[in-house]
Amino acid sequence: MNDAGSVAVIDGGKSCLRLVVHARQGRLSGEGPGFAYTSATDQVRAILDSVRRARENSGVTESVERLCVGLTGLPGLREDRARLAAGLDEIFPGCELLLTTDGVLAHVGALFGVGVVLSAGTGTTALALGAQGRSAYLDGWGPLIGDRGSGYAVGLAGLRAAAAAIDRVAPATSLVQAMTEVLAGTDLDALQRFYRAPDNVAVIAEFARHVARAAHAGDQIAIRIWHQAASDLASTARAAAHRIELTASETPVALTGRLAQVGDLLTDPLRCALESDSLSLVPAAGDAIAGGIRLLNQDAPAPYEALLERYPAKGAQC
Repeated sequence: MNDAGSVAVIDGGKSCLRLVVHARQGRLSGEGPGFAYTSATDQVRAILDSVRRARENSGVTESVERLCVGLTGLPGLREDRARLAAGLDEIFPGCELLLTTDGVLAHVGALFGVGVVLSAGTGTTALALGAQGRSAYLDGWGPLIGDRGSGYAVGLAGLRAAAAAIDRVAPATSLVQAMTEVLAGTDLDALQRFYRAPDNVAVIAEFARHVARAAHAGDQIAIRIWHQAASDLASTARAAAHRIELTASETPVALTGRLAQVGDLLTDPLRCALESDSLSLVPAAGDAIAGGIRLLNQDAPAPYEALLERYPAKGAQC
């Protein structure tokens, strides 16, 4: 079945890959596994397998004319991106493709213009765009050496605080009980199961939810962890703005991603930290999926165009 109006957006992060299709059938969606680096993983194949699963889960039966894909794990080598584009064409035959990072989709959805967008989920990235086409992309270093202020960072800080409390080298915290439940114990067997698990990053990032619950209940250790996350995110936003010489008066900062759902626990200290540099925290207009739809439906301003790779539909004139 052919529907020339069908468009689709893929937002692929560390926790999951989301597919949304706007077609004659209506708005359909599906999910696939998130992205993680492992030594034995073929990066392109893993992404394509996740996309296939998301398409199957969406139930879409119509063809897709235009596809926008934003990925945390966007391959760094051009030949790998070309292989990815060819594989996506097999899953969505004959589609026109826009390929970029999930941070770009988040920026378009949140601001669609000048400013800084902090994408804070399992990991953290910051993208600053200026009116003259300048851009700066910060963090995205991954959980071992970066992702400051991310869900992973918050979860890891919470687990470490619980372990230190058990050892009585740090103050008591309700996070001890949460860690005991998540790890199914604190003995040697529980720790070995935890370290052998292939989804460690996701498990640690998910623990940020427990840190949020503890903070809402008044746990001072958990509250400090969220304040530190806010400080780290503000520092990244500040550095991104300065990198392209944005003035404070023209620098809105928006927060997107799963951590934005935490609410005032994170946004209040983040707003205060930003205001100390005359930066202003503004609500995100939309999410990464909305950003992808916008890129497909209207011309991208110059600052975004430089961050997109376009692959015409096979058989189309370039």
